[in-house]
Amino acid sequence: MATTSTTIQPGTIIRCPRYISGRSVGTRRAVVLGLFSNDPSRGYAVWYYTAGAAGSDTVGLAYPHEVAGVVGDLNVLSERTLRSLDRGARNWRDAHTVRSEASLLHRRMRCARQGR
Repeated sequence: MATTSTTIQPGTIIRCPRYISGRSVGTRRAVVLGLFSNDPSRGYAVWYYTAGAAGSDTVGLAYPHEVAGVVGDLNVLSERTLRSLDRGARNWRDAHTVRSEASLLHRRMRCARQGR
């Protein structure tokens, strides 16, 4: 019997546990950066964006069975959060897709607010 698995797309906001030094510190919001090893069963590279800029301390791995829920995509975030995502992803190469989308959405929201 074949099973179908859904792949979570980059830029999706999820809730999953965050581990520091091998210990879970609770479920946190994270943005999916992409697949780990191009295989959904091996997990997703995620960035816990509320913990700071993308880096070795804030980027981790989330297995599919650990995902507590999908919050939405980048469209559900505020202009301020999108600006923080754009700035925080500058120095992390694997966050390029998320950064470019966050930057585009941030500019659109700013122009709409300013009436341009």
